[in-house]
Amino acid sequence: MKKHVSVSLIFMMTGIITGCGNINNPQANNVPESSWDIPAINTAAVGSLYGEDSNYSCNGKATINPIKIVATNRSDYYSVCTNVNSGKNWSILVQGQALTSNTICAFPAAITTSDAYQWIENPSKSFTPTYLCSPFTSSGAYFAFSALQTANITFNSLFIVEQQDVTTMISCLLNNFMGTCPPYSVGQFR
Repeated sequence: MKKHVSVSLIFMMTGIITGCGNINNPQANNVPESSWDIPAINTAAVGSLYGEDSNYSCNGKATINPIKIVATNRSDYYSVCTNVNSGKNWSILVQGQALTSNTICAFPAAITTSDAYQWIENPSKSFTPTYLCSPFTSSGAYFAFSALQTANITFNSLFIVEQQDVTTMISCLLNNFMGTCPPYSVGQFR
């Protein structure tokens, strides 16, 4: 009888522990930081929120995807549109939806030979990541990285966070320890 009670108690506790799920935010699922294979969503779901801007061309799908938290409402998925005018590679339009803020911050990055995302240093401020913050308009969030253009520095990827998380993201990137980052999205768009 004693053995049966202890085995039943173990199964009951296991059920309680594993059955709780995410009690802090029931609409979110944690995604391992090592997982870069998050499926992209159709741009129609992202782009349909915005009007068109004929100065920008979109790549057809959301390529900047959330890493830490995936919300069920598809927030934090972004599509990056590039400027169609020659010599404007540093000017981009980001379409998507942030989870809680109307303003997002974009950190330019580049894919390295080891398939890692390397943030771009601010040309006028050593050991500081380049970033800009922009509110969403009827077309999306506009970013013009003119300091990178002046220094002739190119980028093909972005880290994106909500404005309230920018200070934490800077610290995270400087320390190169992604486990300390706030919820962010990352991906290559060209």
